[in-house]
Amino acid sequence: MVLYSIEEHIGDAIISYFKKIEDGVTSPEKLPWGDMGYELDYCIQRGIAYITPLHRMILPYYKMFVWGDNRLCTYNLHDVRQFFTKLAKADREFHIWAEQEDLIAATESWGDCLKRMNNDHVSYYFDVLNLLVDTDCCFDWLSLSEELKEMLFRAEVYSDYKTDELFCVLHAYSMIMQQDWTLQKKKENLELLYQYWGFLKYYYSVMIRHIVGCRLSNFTAISNAVTQSNTYHPHLHIYYCAIMERADSFGLDKKKQQKLDNACMRIRDIIDQNEPSEILYELCDALFPEDFQRMLNEHRPKSYSELEDENKRQEKIIRQMSEQSAQMNRDYERMVNTLKEAIEASIPVAYIESQLMSFPPHTAWDMFESLNNFFEESEAWRKYDIGIRKKLKNRMIENDQRADRFLDALDKIKDKPSEIIYGDKVAEKTVIPNVGNYKPEIQSQTMNIPLPPIEQQNPKLLDNE
Repeated sequence: MVLYSIEEHIGDAIISYFKKIEDGVTSPEKLPWGDMGYELDYCIQRGIAYITPLHRMILPYYKMFVWGDNRLCTYNLHDVRQFFTKLAKADREFHIWAEQEDLIAATESWGDCLKRMNNDHVSYYFDVLNLLVDTDCCFDWLSLSEELKEMLFRAEVYSDYKTDELFCVLHAYSMIMQQDWTLQKKKENLELLYQYWGFLKYYYSVMIRHIVGCRLSNFTAISNAVTQSNTYHPHLHIYYCAIMERADSFGLDKKKQQKLDNACMRIRDIIDQNEPSEILYELCDALFPEDFQRMLNEHRPKSYSELEDENKRQEKIIRQMSEQSAQMNRDYERMVNTLKEAIEASIPVAYIESQLMSFPPHTAWDMFESLNNFFEESEAWRKYDIGIRKKLKNRMIENDQRADRFLDALDKIKDKPSEIIYGDKVAEKTVIPNVGNYKPEIQSQTMNIPLPPIEQQNPKLLDNE
């Protein structure tokens, strides 16, 4: 069969029907898609000899599909989508052609298409983008995302709620395709995007401060609408974080702000009643990498399980503190008893005094005072009592004075912070004052006094003295 016969066959079996649509003679619903699908399978089986001329002849209709031409893209898009998806995946030249197309212009055309159909469903547009990904089309996703970000975050370039929704979808695709993920993981996140787009369009609306994807006129209405579907409830904390972050930038008067606050309180109530899901975290982090994690950290309400864990942690800490306090009291009593035993065993006074001095000043004083009655009964200790008592008291006074100087110095630093210059930024520098060797008293020191070696003990020392 010569080449022109192949082209004639393709023209009669496939192209002639698309020509009728292009000329407005018929509609896609009236085409014999079963017969056309059979002929397409025949061309695919014949290989490149048929696919190459088919590619060349069907280019105008590729464009009609990718650009959302109303003559081809109507309510019954299932057959159209199925035909072009099968053809594009078999056509090795499709991606070369598609990569030359202006995706932003094509998206705007799709917005006009859906508006003319009065159709709020964006699944048709998702089908086109999925086809581009499945056929390994390589776009400059970074430049595309930057251009879309510039468009979406500037009010003067807003189009309408439907076209801007499609721009948000394209922006999401461009951000996902930039990630350092495997192709399989990218497709999984694209599937999540499609599956949860009904929720994510509200999230996008708040993030770009412009309502997309619905005919609602204000963010209070959006905040009420996002609570209507139970499937959104595990993810409401994501929306809540966004609305808390952006609310001040909406420029609402007092009455409108109160209405929004009431809507947010209802959202908070629903959040408290549902365990949060993290399934969208990675996706949302890819869509808004500058903001998502920070907003979660600053605004996410704690779940019941987290509050329960926190309560358990607090109870554990309280229990530990109670146990440690009881242990410290026991250690204190044991230390006092050890001092009594040391005195009764005629341990040298200098050694006992040195051990007392190793404790924080107030702790040592309390220990000494608790043995006051015992010391009075020991004639040998009475003559040392005044001297040791004076040393311990002086240590407390000196420690308190150093503490006062330390606090005074900190107060002066707060009043007069010094400046450090980093390029064009000025930062405050906190200088810790030099107040000698002051250290805040630590009461948790283990209260154990080691006895000196047996050979150093003198049982008659106290009596001799």
